[in-house]
Amino acid sequence: MSREKEPNNTKEGKTSSSFGLPEPIHDRREYEEQIAALPPDERSLAEALTANANLCQYFEEHDIDIPPVLVRALHAAASLHLPERTAAIQKINQALMEYLHNVSDDSGIRM
Repeated sequence: MSREKEPNNTKEGKTSSSFGLPEPIHDRREYEEQIAALPPDERSLAEALTANANLCQYFEEHDIDIPPVLVRALHAAASLHLPERTAAIQKINQALMEYLHNVSDDSGIRM
């Protein structure tokens, strides 16, 4: 008889899988509290990655392909040190916003 593995609880928060990944935070206040508790460098990265996830979700919902050069840049950013990674993600986000502006008359997102 197989059972699903129960989520783990750690001092960093709940984990949702055997990989130890954190569960999504659906409560905006809880999310903001956790972000505010991070050291400044990590907070900047988390904010940039959240913006990136929101942009990617928008692209998916509107069936817009992300340019391959930006997908490759995102993969490359993962191997950078924290400050450089944050700067790279911010640059990718800006490029996504510009691309979205160019391909859509009314993106619903304002810069």
